[in-house]
Amino acid sequence: TPTVPKAMKKILDTAGLDYLFLDEDRSVCCGRPMMLAGKTCQAEDLVRQNREMILNSGAGTLVTSCPICFRVFKEEYKLEIRILHHTQYLLELIKKGKVPLQTYFRKVAYHDPCDLSRGSGIIDEPRELLRKIADPVNTEYDGKDGLCCGGSLGLLNTGSAERNRITKEAILPYLKDDPELLITACPLCKKTLAKHSPVKVMDIAELMEQAIPK
Repeated sequence: TPTVPKAMKKILDTAGLDYLFLDEDRSVCCGRPMMLAGKTCQAEDLVRQNREMILNSGAGTLVTSCPICFRVFKEEYKLEIRILHHTQYLLELIKKGKVPLQTYFRKVAYHDPCDLSRGSGIIDEPRELLRKIADPVNTEYDGKDGLCCGGSLGLLNTGSAERNRITKEAILPYLKDDPELLITACPLCKKTLAKHSPVKVMDIAELMEQAIPK
């Protein structure tokens, strides 16, 4: 999902921050797929390599847009630095006045990614951020009641037809109040929902980037 790091770069540049993208030149996997596949030794090697790379960067904060990576970095890496999901970090930047915003407050529905809400308890920060740049509507599946997008790595024994059915049914409640956009905070959820959503699906960082005055 290249549009997500593109939006993050615009936001971070606007805030005047010193940053680097660990996976700008090559993909950096957190190790979860190997863990799920039972490749324990390979996963441990990958974690060790990534940990050294992160610590050698000299960074004091690690930010990820993927809720799965966020959980793995926090639970498996034993890093002595701050680890934040990008919704948390972007909200910090707004509160510190680092990023000027000008928005038309479009009507949006927010989809809670499973690993972010149920897995990590990050529910309030995305909504607080959204209220500063959009007009979010409530649904009956907010927070820990959020619906799986159908693209979960945990659906190992689920075929494509069933995954598509899960996605199509998950989208319907978020469209009840006719939002202009469907917002999520997970690259996998974004890709999965966008396949079947009649309205545009965006990551929360993309929406925030659009609110920066040109």
